[in-house]
Amino acid sequence: MYLKKNILLVFLLTFTSSILNSTTEKKPPIAPIAECNQDILISYGLDGNRYPVKADLDMCPTVEKSCCTMADQLTIYSNWAHGKEAENLHKRFKYHYNVYAHLMNSLIKVFPLAQMIQKKLEKKKVSNCKVLARKILHFQIKDIAPKLKEAVRTMHEFFFDSYKGMYCMLCDGFTHQYFNLKRKRIIFSERFCRDITANSLHVMLYFHIHFTKFLNLVGTFLSTCDNRGRFNDKAALSPVYIFHSSAKAREEIEQCKTFRNDPNWFTMCKGLCQNFNLTKYSTFFQPHLKKYRMYAEFLAARIRHIKVMEANDPLNQPPPPIGRLLQNNNKLSKDGRLLTAKPATAKPGAKPAAKPKKKKKASLVERLKLNEKKFKRLGIFRSALNAIIPIDLFKSRFKDPGIDLYSFGQASLIDDARYKTVKSALMKKAGKKIATRGSGVFGNKNIGVYTTTILTALAIVFVGFKFD
Repeated sequence: MYLKKNILLVFLLTFTSSILNSTTEKKPPIAPIAECNQDILISYGLDGNRYPVKADLDMCPTVEKSCCTMADQLTIYSNWAHGKEAENLHKRFKYHYNVYAHLMNSLIKVFPLAQMIQKKLEKKKVSNCKVLARKILHFQIKDIAPKLKEAVRTMHEFFFDSYKGMYCMLCDGFTHQYFNLKRKRIIFSERFCRDITANSLHVMLYFHIHFTKFLNLVGTFLSTCDNRGRFNDKAALSPVYIFHSSAKAREEIEQCKTFRNDPNWFTMCKGLCQNFNLTKYSTFFQPHLKKYRMYAEFLAARIRHIKVMEANDPLNQPPPPIGRLLQNNNKLSKDGRLLTAKPATAKPGAKPAAKPKKKKKASLVERLKLNEKKFKRLGIFRSALNAIIPIDLFKSRFKDPGIDLYSFGQASLIDDARYKTVKSALMKKAGKKIATRGSGVFGNKNIGVYTTTILTALAIVFVGFKFD
């Protein structure tokens, strides 16, 4: 009898174990393209999967095989929205635009001075100031500025969309193969390089090359010429306001400009594209920010100085009027005595009216200085404290196949609506699990067909013990 009971117990335990294993074992992932590198995902606070799995990510609709979990979308939104990555990127580009616009607006104000000097010297055959004024007018900054401002906006919109695609790119199961961890390289596609070229080449051509020459020309003009167009050969433009362009940047831009429509354009523009950085906004695409701000202040001061000289120039003073002279609210009597208006006196016992104190609004220059300090040390994405892979140290390389970051950005839907949808779905899913938690084997609906068999086996054992 004991032998029979032991055999029956062994059979029951083996049978039950086989049922549990067959019903609770996770299915293998769907045809993984490659193994996900979870260390990359962990670096930005994501959990990730070991292998890419088929998943519909609401925030990344173009991702077919995902290295991210559904819950990772909440972290993505938290970083991008609550962590103010998107907001800071918008503010960064607004600051950049304001610097460039302030510079161009200041340059436009030089135009009337150059016209005035040229007109005064039109009969003079040889004049350094006349030559400088003519070159300034030839640049046509008034016509260039509106188009260049719009080009700057377009470039910023492009880069914002590209950076917006960073998280969805990390989630995509196809992209981790393009991270070279040994050499610290990220491989981007030829198509992404084409988009960078189309959206930034025109702006970089002006800020790295054309403006370098033009600003030095304008600075020399304002430093050495007075309101009459007299050239001071002892005066010189301060080195603080002299611009130099990097030989490497100049070569990359001019080479790309020359061959941008050539069949070999990618070879010639690759150097320009490789200035792009995944986690930081490259200084190549934001040249001379601090110096442009300082130079605009220099322009404003020199323009004011020349205008004051022109206003006080004896050659420009009108002849004094005959008879009674009214000047600064003062009058001269017939006998030449100065009659001044009596100041208004307050009534006895009257309290002086209190002036409300208005909060002084920060000037444009003050705001630019504050942003200058803020964005100098602030990156676009902040890695997690437990980051294993320092992606911010990775350099960009371009070849096919590679990552098309701009396409990920265009398709990304990291917004409040998707956040609520994902959160609701995860809560609903978690609620179902909680309802069945603790019910053990019998709470699993996948093994309902085996319930009767297990109960019958247990009944046999108890009957055996009872009649023993």
